[in-house]
Amino acid sequence: GEAQWAAESVAAFQRCASNFSVSACALGFESLARENEEVFYHCDQLIKGMYSIFLSRWQREHDRVLVLRSEEYFSNPRKVIERALSFLRLTPPDTDQGWARLLSTPRVLHGKRPTGGTPPMLAATEASLRHFYMPFLSDLVRQLRHTEDASEWRSWALYS
Repeated sequence: GEAQWAAESVAAFQRCASNFSVSACALGFESLARENEEVFYHCDQLIKGMYSIFLSRWQREHDRVLVLRSEEYFSNPRKVIERALSFLRLTPPDTDQGWARLLSTPRVLHGKRPTGGTPPMLAATEASLRHFYMPFLSDLVRQLRHTEDASEWRSWALYS
């Protein structure tokens, strides 16, 4: 179940990090050691949440990076689309009809979702994952401290 996946994934990632580095393991986990290759499928989901490692690399490789939260997009798509268009230096629609075309596009969540919603996570599993991700969230907030929505990132990290 979920608790076993979390425990095994965190343990495998920590073993990797003790032999290599956190960054090396996040960016190339399965290529660093045979044992990592065998558990990569499990750790892949864990690694996807290490946003700060990927962001620092993207920032080195690109002059401009816009970081958006999917939660914000799903709660206020127009605001997020306006930010994205501004970032891309594109003109937003100037009519309600133009906005309606953009906003009427279905927003799709990929993957299977349990009927009735996701069951609650065990408290011990949640605590373990929060502890694991805390350094990455802190680093992400530090990296985004000069963005226009820095305070929202700080709030998001507190509740993630």
